Amino acid sequence: MWGAMSLVMMVPTVLRPAARVARGSKRRMAAFLLGYMACWFAVGIPAFAITGLATGSTVALLACWGFVGMWQMLPSTSALLRKCQGLNAERPALALGLRQGGWCVGSCWLLMIATMATV
Repeated sequence: MWGAMSLVMMVPTVLRPAARVARGSKRRMAAFLLGYMACWFAVGIPAFAITGLATGSTVALLACWGFVGMWQMLPSTSALLRKCQGLNAERPALALGLRQGGWCVGSCWLLMIATMATV
């Protein structure tokens, strides 16, 4: 479920940077997307553990959403979002995908988990 959600939600958001990295090469595009998605898939296992903790309790779910709100307002989260929007396309595509994925995971992992726990 996490993998499907990551593919459907995250790949469309990264297609423009991926095209810039690819520079017309399908191989570079695939390498970038592989690195990017590897970050999201790696977060999937701990995400399900955390989701399980918040799902059974309204109080835990509300606390999770409160923490999401605080997380999103942190200067470090804003810095990660800015990095997520900028990209140096001259590096190896896989490394760029891992870096981009790491910044994006870092900025919105908790929001994804809270959304899963709410549904």
